Amino acid sequence: MNPLFNPLFLCRVLKWYLEDPYLLRRMDAKALKRFQDTKFKTMLRYAYTVPLYKEKYQAVGIHPQDVRGLKDIKKLPCITKEDLRRNFPTRVVPPSFQTRSAIVAATSGTTGRSLSLYTDLSTVIRSMLGFRRALLAHDIPWQKTRMSLLLDLSENSFENEYFLQSIHATMRRVIPLKQIQILDIRRPPEDLIEQINHFQPELILGYPFVVIQLATLKNRGYGKNITPKWIGTSGAVFDRYSRLFVEEAFHANLFDIYAATESGIIAFECKEGKYHVCSDLLFLECLQENHDAPMGHPGSLTVTRLYGKGTPLIRYQGIDDVLTVSPTGCGCGLAGDILKGIYGRES
Repeated sequence: MNPLFNPLFLCRVLKWYLEDPYLLRRMDAKALKRFQDTKFKTMLRYAYTVPLYKEKYQAVGIHPQDVRGLKDIKKLPCITKEDLRRNFPTRVVPPSFQTRSAIVAATSGTTGRSLSLYTDLSTVIRSMLGFRRALLAHDIPWQKTRMSLLLDLSENSFENEYFLQSIHATMRRVIPLKQIQILDIRRPPEDLIEQINHFQPELILGYPFVVIQLATLKNRGYGKNITPKWIGTSGAVFDRYSRLFVEEAFHANLFDIYAATESGIIAFECKEGKYHVCSDLLFLECLQENHDAPMGHPGSLTVTRLYGKGTPLIRYQGIDDVLTVSPTGCGCGLAGDILKGIYGRES
């Protein structure tokens, strides 16, 4: 049975929709740590049922019972992108996981060969609802805001599998979504800006390189009716010059969302320009030679996902980014880590 037709499943989605975006506002540092430890131990037990992880852990003599929480996470070996490639499809999920009905999402392959992972609809929706946090941080009411989403709709892409085929398909069963325009970035920029000009969105959300193309056309006289209040970007590092170029072209406020196909949303930029990690969904390590990088210094990203089914991510190093955790907080009231800088691919 398709879970979209299951009332109980839709009730769970509604519960996540109402509760998830506000968790980091309700928790202080101690409550967040307890929450992370509980979710981490649950995910670790799940990962131990996955042949790849079980083999890795047995090789170093570690069992989930030996791990009391995130303070013991470095007892666990890291997982690489090549580990997942070599073990896909049969050894990256528990034997009981129904791969026939699962969602397969593939990375773009910009660092080499593409990587495919298994997930399920509930995991996809939890991940995509994380993007709502970025909108809330900028006081953007998504139900009322006209928005143009510039997505990669190629087969098995992050956006096609995680948004169009999951959360959008779910939400449109219960809520009209006429205020959302979905466009494929594979179309010529001139076609995109013509359609956006006709739609006249308040929010444009897309990849930096696409948004820059649109800003260039805007400066050439295209899209005279395009006057968004906000522009959101995700998928690549946005340098300061390009950011100013886009903001001046559209006279709009720009914010960034840091995400990856494997992990979903990782962090988002608040009004004060600081990147807030979704610390209830993920635990990040910033490492130098498998040791924590000194606070405020760059290190390689290692990510542990604290929710979901399908292929788990425990100490996953395949995102290949270099970043810095900030030693200072933020006045916007969100709990969790803050990233000082995201510098792009280590490779």
